[in-house]
Amino acid sequence: MGRSVARFPYFLDQADRNRCPVDDQHRRSTQGSDACDTSKTPRLAENFTVLKVDALHAENILAAGEQVIIAVAPVPDHRLEPRSAGAKFYDIHNFSRAVLNRNLHTFGHLGDVKFQHGLFPLFMQKISTLHNHVFSEQVGGHQTVQNLHHGFIGTSPGVQGLSDIQQLLDLEKEVVTFAARPEIGLGLFPQVRPTQLHGIEINPYAAELAQVVIWIGYLQWMRDNGFIEGVRTPILEPLQTIECRDAILDLSDPDEPKSASWPEADFIIGNPPFLGSKVFRQQGLEDSYIKAMFSTFDIPNPSDLCCYWFELARRAIELKPDTRAGLLATQGIRGGANRTVLRRIKESGDIFSAWGDRHWILDGAAVHVSIVAFDSGVETVRRLDGCSVSQIGPTLAAGFDSSHAVTLPENGQVAFMGDTKGGAYDIEWEEARELLASPNPHDRQNSDVVRPRINGFDVNKRARGEYIVDFGCELPLREAANYEAAFRLVEQRVKPKRIMNRRAAYAERWWIHVEPRPALRRAVSGLPRYLVTTRHAKHRMFRWVSGRALPDSAVIVFARSDDYLFGVLHSSIHEHWALKQGTQLETRPRYTPTTCFETFPLPWAPGQEPTDDPLYQAIGDAARELNEQRERWLNPPEWIEPIARSVDAEDDFSDVPEDARELIRQSAIMARAAKDKNLKKRTLTNLYNERPTWLRLAHERLDRAVLAAYAAVDPEGEWSQDWSDVWIDTGAGQPLPEDHDLYQRRREVDQLVLANLLRMNLARTDTA
Repeated sequence: MGRSVARFPYFLDQADRNRCPVDDQHRRSTQGSDACDTSKTPRLAENFTVLKVDALHAENILAAGEQVIIAVAPVPDHRLEPRSAGAKFYDIHNFSRAVLNRNLHTFGHLGDVKFQHGLFPLFMQKISTLHNHVFSEQVGGHQTVQNLHHGFIGTSPGVQGLSDIQQLLDLEKEVVTFAARPEIGLGLFPQVRPTQLHGIEINPYAAELAQVVIWIGYLQWMRDNGFIEGVRTPILEPLQTIECRDAILDLSDPDEPKSASWPEADFIIGNPPFLGSKVFRQQGLEDSYIKAMFSTFDIPNPSDLCCYWFELARRAIELKPDTRAGLLATQGIRGGANRTVLRRIKESGDIFSAWGDRHWILDGAAVHVSIVAFDSGVETVRRLDGCSVSQIGPTLAAGFDSSHAVTLPENGQVAFMGDTKGGAYDIEWEEARELLASPNPHDRQNSDVVRPRINGFDVNKRARGEYIVDFGCELPLREAANYEAAFRLVEQRVKPKRIMNRRAAYAERWWIHVEPRPALRRAVSGLPRYLVTTRHAKHRMFRWVSGRALPDSAVIVFARSDDYLFGVLHSSIHEHWALKQGTQLETRPRYTPTTCFETFPLPWAPGQEPTDDPLYQAIGDAARELNEQRERWLNPPEWIEPIARSVDAEDDFSDVPEDARELIRQSAIMARAAKDKNLKKRTLTNLYNERPTWLRLAHERLDRAVLAAYAAVDPEGEWSQDWSDVWIDTGAGQPLPEDHDLYQRRREVDQLVLANLLRMNLARTDTA
């Protein structure tokens, strides 16, 4: 379907920016069959000219040596809709050069990922009988290819259509070449045509350009493979199969929106737009369009935009059961609300090929994607990440379906998302000091409403000593105003924007954070410290913070202060479960309390741990040692103490109320340490990137202690402390290279751990 939908026509410039030279395996053969009858086919001249395409205003045709250039007039601004976020068709000259460069063939990263791991499984499994037909009936394979008259629906009909038509022709050429062997002697000619490619594109300009690209790809292939003879100027015929309309909704009757109808096809392939529901409006989707989507599709509202493509492809397969689909998405497709569409695919058909975690370079940034190929359930061979498996679940994992894991009541009221401020409440420590020292018209101190702030940077890198003004969850305006200096700051910095918020509750209570998380505050109240991790991080790391700190929404809080929970959560066992249950943002796994923690069966339920059990104590001891070693590495006394002495020599902080004096002093030290040339490099992220031997050994000790606890409480799982060996080098969060001695054993252990945890999850649910 159209790579751009509802004002998102950005796929063409992305494909152009990501283009790269083709590998040798993708280069086109220049040898055609002597038996082919090409007498009626025009030959592409060595330096040919592409005639003017009126719809694109293509003019000033140039031909120069090894590349042919269409010089297309830049599109005036008014030709692009103002809602076209990311649309950049102005530099069309360079795009045309890329499309027509003979040596490049525009086989970019996007096309490579989509075709090699999305289209090939669809193609090769469905026409696996093609070669058998060729060998047994001589012409059967050729007939099979040319009779794919419904062809393909592509979600990016532009530059991807070029590679798709050429790959389709490559498959047919195998049959044509075989038929030309002397013992067969059939002179077949390629019957594949660009009209076999269908596409839907919302932007008129992009739709027209896609037609040109597909025709150029077809002509290139015919020329390069020797099926064109004679000097004749090729004409780019109209390609009506690229439709200019919306791919998700039919809004012909705005009062009665319907789901879009797709052309009937044998294969549905492509890469739908990656767009989370939280940014629909920011990226140009109008409220009326969003409302129409939500009312037309029975898909959870928080789902990513690409989920609508998966659902429409599933419906197309229901209508035509021999159809196959292969779509690319972010890793978010296998978690949370997004997973609903994969579960439905499993219910009405099945997933027969998938890549759960595929590395991809997009605009120079490394991201990870999932690729899913599915059908009506007729395919019996299933492959996951290139390996044969018996089943592929909605989480895109093999052997078991962790999407069946349910929330464990025993894990409730432990993990929480942090506070969402919704305005400029945060301040540097120097300004916090001034507020703390300011008197009020009542007898309360500003330390009631000025607190240390913790966000993801402070957890994964270094604490910077920042603060936040926080009036709690329900403090009335009249009482908040009595904290005079702090209230004035919020009134000046926050109120002007908050009173304009379209949500009445946010606008009317502008001095209160938009989501202050009362349950979180109750849970951590009175704790001297609590455990935190960040929502998104390359490495899953946990850390202790002061009970007085207010965590940001980028931080997940665990309302516990015991080393045992720290140890279990920081073990490879929990990290592996969280990776499979969670999703991913770019290259950073996302941790969600409901899916990653509340489904996780701890050795003992929270609050029911046998604190005098040596196994419990062993986990706590290993966790405590790990934390102490890390903190000693992050803040070596040899480097921190001189900074502390210099801070004390400059200031005694006597103007700050006594109960907050030490807190401000520590903030001043942390802020200075964060700028120190040596200390600023000492972050948790850098530590886990390096993973020195002492850290590996500390984690191995922790993993063995946790595995021993599971072995004691779950004999059925046959847990072994020796499983820890497979995670020593990288931890559970990073894969082992395929040539590593423990690569295969790691795969086996990972599956055993997940299967055991899922069984424990379901067993505890049954007995709850």
